[in-house]
Amino acid sequence: MYEKNLVACYYLESVMGVEGITVGHVLAVYLACNWTPPSQPDTTLRNTAAAKDWIDTSDSKNIRVVWGGLHHIQSRMPTPDPKKGRADRILGC
Repeated sequence: MYEKNLVACYYLESVMGVEGITVGHVLAVYLACNWTPPSQPDTTLRNTAAAKDWIDTSDSKNIRVVWGGLHHIQSRMPTPDPKKGRADRILGC
């Protein structure tokens, strides 16, 4: 769940250029990828921020990826499949 939250936020912020990411935006990514959404998405996002320090949820109307999350995506996430498009590689859906 933590990595899905991170990837959703990263995709919205860095690929789509969405400003002011909200819980609703993150849920839209879950639905687009056919991921089972969390029953309490706002709590899950706050838990991701607290446990992993990958995202900043201090402003629920402007969720952002922080350095720890960017580093995790760049160094720990699976290597993308070059045959797929950029969005598919990041989201894995």
